Amino acid sequence: MKKRGIISLETLVKFIPAVLIAITALYVLFMLWGAFFAEEMSVPQTDVVRVAENIRSLNPGESVDVFTKGQEYFIILHEAGNDELLCSKKACVCVQEFDSGKKDYFTTKCEVFNSDDCSKAANNPKVICVQDSSSINIENIDTSKQIDYLTVSRSEQGGFVNMGLKRISL
Repeated sequence: MKKRGIISLETLVKFIPAVLIAITALYVLFMLWGAFFAEEMSVPQTDVVRVAENIRSLNPGESVDVFTKGQEYFIILHEAGNDELLCSKKACVCVQEFDSGKKDYFTTKCEVFNSDDCSKAANNPKVICVQDSSSINIENIDTSKQIDYLTVSRSEQGGFVNMGLKRISL
């Protein structure tokens, strides 16, 4: 009598390496696909990610200078409840790049901060609140022979974040 649907132990042992090889091959193909088709960020988008990382790493009462490089873009710090669609009404830092075809600035990337109730921020150093909406224009540093630094600071009370521009001429 033939037993259908029962796999012998020997067949199962031969089958396991083939399955592991297939899973490994799929993983490698997926990683290669991600490497070739990943969207690269522009210099302004990289700058705004770096600014957001520096803001997140600030302890209350600290400030840090963040070097920016590029031309014709704005880095904007938004309060909670803002109108920026990419921020979902939460506090965030965004970059607006200049579109030479439309001759206008448009938001290309935002980094959102998980800000809870700002009145509780003094007791919770993880809460990031934005005190005022400020917009910093980054000019073309190659032709102006200037270096732009964003000075990002966090207050001791309330965890509020402020941003200013420090420009150094070469």
